[in-house]
Amino acid sequence: MTDLHRTQHGNSPHSGPTFTASAGRAPNPLDDTMQPKPRVLFVDQTGQLGGAELCLYDLVARRNGDDRVVLFQDGPFRELLVEGGVATEVLPISSRAATLRKDSGVAQKLSAVRGMASLIQRVASRAREYDAIYANTPKAFIVSAIAGKIARRPTIYHLHDILSTDHFSGSNLRLLTTFANRLSKHVIANSEATAAAFADAGGDSRKVTIVHNGFDITQFEVGDSQARDTRGKLVASLNKENEINETEYNKNSSLPITGNTPLVAVFGRLSPWKGQHIAIEAIAKTPTAHLLLVGDAMFGESEYVEQLHIAAERPETKGRVHFLGFRDEIATLMRAVDIVVHCSTAPEPFGRVVVEGLLSKTPVIAANAGGAAEIVLHEQTGLLTTPGDSEALARSITRLLSDPELARSFADAGYQDAAKRFRIEDRLRETDLIIENTARRLSVA
Repeated sequence: MTDLHRTQHGNSPHSGPTFTASAGRAPNPLDDTMQPKPRVLFVDQTGQLGGAELCLYDLVARRNGDDRVVLFQDGPFRELLVEGGVATEVLPISSRAATLRKDSGVAQKLSAVRGMASLIQRVASRAREYDAIYANTPKAFIVSAIAGKIARRPTIYHLHDILSTDHFSGSNLRLLTTFANRLSKHVIANSEATAAAFADAGGDSRKVTIVHNGFDITQFEVGDSQARDTRGKLVASLNKENEINETEYNKNSSLPITGNTPLVAVFGRLSPWKGQHIAIEAIAKTPTAHLLLVGDAMFGESEYVEQLHIAAERPETKGRVHFLGFRDEIATLMRAVDIVVHCSTAPEPFGRVVVEGLLSKTPVIAANAGGAAEIVLHEQTGLLTTPGDSEALARSITRLLSDPELARSFADAGYQDAAKRFRIEDRLRETDLIIENTARRLSVA
């Protein structure tokens, strides 16, 4: 039997069901030489790049095993996997199943399930060549759970979602928890908040192990000179943007932007629950600062983006809100700004961008809910604010901008804490142990 124990991280422990959180004893390296690494079929429903997909990439690109990733849609995620040397295959999902959403009703699900029959058979056929199936998203898990039953292969569900009615319909919650309880061998939750929501929705907490996302710390090693150079180019770009539209700007706009102009940034896809509108409201109350929105809409949320642009054109924010779109150089951009803000209005399953902000040695303000509250230690490594409260966010921004010494102390402490708790090597060891035990039908509970 492999010992697993629960370790407490963060500052928002949940009462109630007990979940395992990390491996207490590593596998015997002599045993590893006697047995090959389990072959795993990883399954994800999207070809787009989100937090769950980046987490999966970090795992499969470093496993060095005879694994394969199956996607239900083509896109940038497939390209990233192929560039990383990962065997990848796209098995297209039916149009009916592709349009199924987390809040879809029973009739839509029944139609989608019929459309997924062929896909399930194809995944089952692939799964017979592997020792285990690792489902990384809800739709991928439903397909994988059935395929695993057909192929007689154990299924692991990596849960990256808060299973609640904030994001899922009641019928979808029941479907996911029922499948997880009956058809999965193990559930990996990416935070205590995710694990607690799973249990609250009816999931079997005995199957759950909490494994926080891991990060390659070296990717965030941005020197001061590089950060200054990036900031200089960013300021020049923002000024050029404002010059193009100069006649449209209100006289209260902070023009021109200088190297000392406070830059506050929100990173992530533009979505109502990600709360970019809260950041715009807060920046309206912080007249010297400019707000950078790094990211764009992903899943048909163009209407929300239009609303953000309208809000940005109001007199109190005109010329001070900048839409940068998707960017690759996230670590460098984070290091170049004064504050990284996370302002989700609903609990975040994990909060990848929060850890990235801490590792970039930039002061972080995060919404006090979900996984983000496990990452930031309030008044030690950053500040936590009430979700949806733009007044509280504005006060926190003003506080850090007016006290550079405090901001720097948070940034330094945040980096040290994040670099210790979220190392990719540690998370990979924990996940690999779960995979090995599951594939070899050993107990991990």
